[in-house]
Amino acid sequence: MIGVVLLAHEQPRRTAQLARHLALQGCCVVIHVDARVTDAQVRHLKGLVAQAPNVLFSPRLRCEWCTFSLVRASLECLRLMLERFPEVQHVCQLSGSCLPIKPIADLQAHL
Repeated sequence: MIGVVLLAHEQPRRTAQLARHLALQGCCVVIHVDARVTDAQVRHLKGLVAQAPNVLFSPRLRCEWCTFSLVRASLECLRLMLERFPEVQHVCQLSGSCLPIKPIADLQAHL
């Protein structure tokens, strides 16, 4: 099973679209939302993915570009991923504003 870590700091609708897309294809998803994002935006994002299977949110940290804070956020997501989804064998990390250009099935076949 593939796990996906999503680091998000903007575009809650795009992040939700991506998380739902991945989850519906069988991926486990852990989202980190930068602590600078407003609580209202986070509630909105959580509402958009509420029905998606296997989507979790990691503790929020304030992240700065090119600092260890991004690594720390990634590690927190990985810790939660492996704790809650022990069946995950591979993990990829995406930005919340990304959208894969190939099907998840192709990635699974490759791995």
